[in-house]
Amino acid sequence: MPETQRRVLIALDETGSGKQVLDWVHSHHILAPEDEITVATAVDEDVSHVEGPGMQSAPMSSTTNATEDFATDLRMLERHGKQHLSNGIQTLQQLGYNNTKPELLKGHPGRMITKYAKDQQVDLVICGRRHNRGVLKRSLMGSVSEYLVHNLDCPILVVQ
Repeated sequence: MPETQRRVLIALDETGSGKQVLDWVHSHHILAPEDEITVATAVDEDVSHVEGPGMQSAPMSSTTNATEDFATDLRMLERHGKQHLSNGIQTLQQLGYNNTKPELLKGHPGRMITKYAKDQQVDLVICGRRHNRGVLKRSLMGSVSEYLVHNLDCPILVVQ
């Protein structure tokens, strides 16, 4: 029986746990060499000016030109996101998965990953789950993995 190509979306965040997710997925034989794999990350400009890159707490800027600071922060987030995507693609290729592409999404991570997965008719979404978020931050901003579980119809693998 011939293998069928699946569309797989791997959603990475900027915490550095992406390599662990990719290694776990590979070691448990979740992906097939013929899968079409998209590695995505989302840059949330609504949070960048308050939380800073990587969602770590950062003080608000004391300068008077908030628009310029916001644009600088957004460019930095985009560079950071592109670097995470590049690292993810490189890791996958080293593991033998060559049908890969990066996708930098802009906006709320849960909503943008959900929209992309539905628009592209993805067969499987793989994401990690953060352990280092406090109750307050998780309740205010929500968990991306929880959002995906509640809003996607395709199978979702959450790697802890």
